[in-house]
Amino acid sequence: MSDRVEPRYKKRIPCRIAGEDGSYSGMILNLSRTGLFIQTRAGTKPGSEVSLNLAPDLQPDAIQLRTRVVWQRKATSSLTLPGGIGVEIQNEPTSYLELINTVMGNSLEPEFRVRISKEGSPRSWTMTFRCNSEEEARSLALEGMGPDEKILELAPISKLGRVN
Repeated sequence: MSDRVEPRYKKRIPCRIAGEDGSYSGMILNLSRTGLFIQTRAGTKPGSEVSLNLAPDLQPDAIQLRTRVVWQRKATSSLTLPGGIGVEIQNEPTSYLELINTVMGNSLEPEFRVRISKEGSPRSWTMTFRCNSEEEARSLALEGMGPDEKILELAPISKLGRVN
């Protein structure tokens, strides 16, 4: 996380950290699409895998993240720097992307890529749909397809706009 590529946003979000050494409470102080800084007393070492349960006020349900601890910092004696851990996100659930976009002030509408071809043809083409689910993307694709066309592949596209 030393070579930050993604912008970071300040946001206080309570969380629960669970790892090999137990379960701890924490407070997320800043976040990005790829990582978080969590103020905590957890003594989790760099390289450890930990799961996070976020309970932001912006989301009705808790967000589950799988993360890896990249660095750990002890609180300074003057308390000018809080102690905690920097984690890298290993999964990227849509609910987390929605949280990031809400913090950024953007709305996130998931995108899905659908690859289609005609029966018996080696050629295919791709269509992109902005909708709420894979089922909705499949339905939209089927509406525009002919009777001799089939869906070869349907996959979510993970995108997040950047704010300067």
